[in-house]
Amino acid sequence: MATKLAPIFRHRLQHRMEQLGWCQRDLAEKLGTTQSYVSQLVTGHRKPGLETLEQLAEVLGVDASWLISENTAN
Repeated sequence: MATKLAPIFRHRLQHRMEQLGWCQRDLAEKLGTTQSYVSQLVTGHRKPGLETLEQLAEVLGVDASWLISENTAN
């Protein structure tokens, strides 16, 4: 993920989690990963690979492109 897109990804990830009423632990359980890993994604300490990005999109009910796109359309 390009550095420029990292803030967009973090913002959209947090926004969607808030919309769903999920905490990091909730998302981690749905992804089958740890809360620590989700925390690292949310804070920008880790960047998701393509497979993880697709899993996140599926679990969050959004298109993967929305998570990383500069386009403001939802």
